Amino acid sequence: MTIRKRYVTSQGWELERFADLLDACGKNGYRSLGLSLCLGDGTTWKDAVQVEKDYKQKLLNGLQELEHGGIQETVGMRYFYSDNSSLGGVIAGIAMNYVLDEKKPLFSLTRKETDDEIHVSCRGNQHLVKQGLDLGAAMKNVAGELGGFGGGHKIAAGATIAFGKEKEFIQKVDIMLVQQMQG
Repeated sequence: MTIRKRYVTSQGWELERFADLLDACGKNGYRSLGLSLCLGDGTTWKDAVQVEKDYKQKLLNGLQELEHGGIQETVGMRYFYSDNSSLGGVIAGIAMNYVLDEKKPLFSLTRKETDDEIHVSCRGNQHLVKQGLDLGAAMKNVAGELGGFGGGHKIAAGATIAFGKEKEFIQKVDIMLVQQMQG
């Protein structure tokens, strides 16, 4: 058993739970609901709990899709397509830590046809970083070469590229990751 200090709002809401609800509201486009909670509107708590429940179900569905053949693989990376860019990044992070082996980073690609863009979110692990992985540099360099933008950290990064450049992006990132891992 772990004993630790818990913080509670004046309404009696435990702050860690409150943060989870705000996170689910923000990641699912219910920002006004999250704001209502922050302003102390207790009548919205139940709605936020439902948003969080739906969000967790989306995460589970995404992980199940990965387990059932939703991942494609190249020499230096794995990738999948997601309908939601922020959800894809979270799924990639969970999959890297709990579902997949530690051999290759995982990329989520979201096609935003209305914006004529592809949003990329990628996750690695400490094992890969020790071998030379730098996802932030890879995203910055390759996206920049293709007229997009990217960056981040060695272990987690993202990029936005023009729609129609995804095959070239995957090829270039794959080459760069293989080079990084070979030192």
